[in-house]
Amino acid sequence: MGPTWATASRPITPDVIRPGGYVSGPTQFGLADAVLWYALFGAVGIEPMALTSELSIRFLRPAQGEVLHARADLHTVGRRNVVGTIALWMDDRVDKPVSVAQGTYVRPPEGRRPATLRRMEMRLPGGGSILDAVFEPSSTPGRLPTSGATVVDPPWTSCSRRSPACGRATWST
Repeated sequence: MGPTWATASRPITPDVIRPGGYVSGPTQFGLADAVLWYALFGAVGIEPMALTSELSIRFLRPAQGEVLHARADLHTVGRRNVVGTIALWMDDRVDKPVSVAQGTYVRPPEGRRPATLRRMEMRLPGGGSILDAVFEPSSTPGRLPTSGATVVDPPWTSCSRRSPACGRATWST
C-alpha cells in the first residue's frame, strides 16, 4: 500500500470457478472493490465508513490460474469522493490483465467520521483475504499515522481459517 495505490491478491478456490475453469466475475468484482477501499486508506487514513458509490468492470479475457491479483491507483482524492482504476491479472501475468475497473468511494461527512482507530480487520466475502492492522493513535481523527502501522498477520490469509464471519470490517478505538 502506498499514498495513492494498493495491491491485493486472492487464492482461487473451487467454489469461485465457473464452467470452463474461469474465475467468476463476482470474484473479480469483489477483489476490485476491496483493493480500491485499501487504496483509499493510503491516501486518507483508515476510514471504514467510506462506501462504494460507483464501480464498473470490463472483462478482457478469461481469468484462469491459481491466484487473482489486483492493483488500484487513485486519480482523485477529494474531501467527499475518491476515484481510482483497478487492473486485475492472474498469477504473475501482470502484463495480461483479465479485467479492468473504475470506481468511486464516498467518504463520510467530517462530523460523522469515527474516532481514530487502533485496530481493524478487513475480510473479503467468500473466504478471500484478511488484513489485521494495529497502529498508534493519530493526532488527526480518521488518519493513519505516518509511523507505528504494523500488520499483525500475513496480509492475505484465508478468511475461512479465522472465522466464518467473512465480509465484515471490525475496528476498535
